[in-house]
Amino acid sequence: MPSDYVYQMGANLKHVHMADYDRKAPGTNGCDFVEIMQALKDINYDGYITMENGFPTRSCHPDSVARQSLENLKAIEASLK
Repeated sequence: MPSDYVYQMGANLKHVHMADYDRKAPGTNGCDFVEIMQALKDINYDGYITMENGFPTRSCHPDSVARQSLENLKAIEASLK
């Protein structure tokens, strides 16, 4: 599980790089980001989280993908215990 890595790294974790399957926006293609984000909260992670997003078509607008990614992760963050 990806969250296992977060718990193992603990205080040594300095940077998190996220992408969903096929480099789609986090929360849009099946990866369980809730467990990853919960693990980050559990270890009191306060570093940066970056996202790497691919673009499935040439007509895909990078700003809208970035906005969708951020909204998805913020919604997950708001739902954590």
